[in-house]
Amino acid sequence: MFNKERIIQFTRLCAVGGSVAVIDLTVVWITCRLLPALVAVSLGYLIGVACHFVLNKFWVFRCNSRQYRRQLALYLLHVSLYWIMTMLIVSLVLSVTGTSVVVARVLSIPPMVLFTFCFLRFVVFNKARLNPSPLRRAASRALSDARPDLGVEDIAPIAAMLATAFGQKLRVSGTKDYATIERSRSHG
Repeated sequence: MFNKERIIQFTRLCAVGGSVAVIDLTVVWITCRLLPALVAVSLGYLIGVACHFVLNKFWVFRCNSRQYRRQLALYLLHVSLYWIMTMLIVSLVLSVTGTSVVVARVLSIPPMVLFTFCFLRFVVFNKARLNPSPLRRAASRALSDARPDLGVEDIAPIAAMLATAFGQKLRVSGTKDYATIERSRSHG
């Protein structure tokens, strides 16, 4: 599970997190004198998120994929999940311990760092998904070309087996080229 590459990536992720926190707070510190407080915090957060994405993509995970839209969409999903999970953890800590918000937030950091590493490593910047090998592409093409068209006679035994397993009555209808499976209506 933890090989040398992942340990290096995790260490870099922690360094990026610390650097981004410094960038975020520095932007807030500089801009809070010129802008309203919440605008300064928002600007710091947005710059921090942008730096976090770029540093993780190119330095931590060394992902050279050009699927920027996909990665950005998944990264924004990560940011949303991170926020929701942080709020849940902080709320839980506050309700159970009655400690300060700052302590509750600090306690939320370790599980969220682990979540961030796993989500970015295995979802956002997953090299196997982003850049399938030529062998994997060829196998995928061969499987899709070899897939037979299934007709009613092919699906009926499978539907019967599933119906028995789940205690349902299913009806298979259609032609050789197209099949539908419906749950039979029971009157009673």
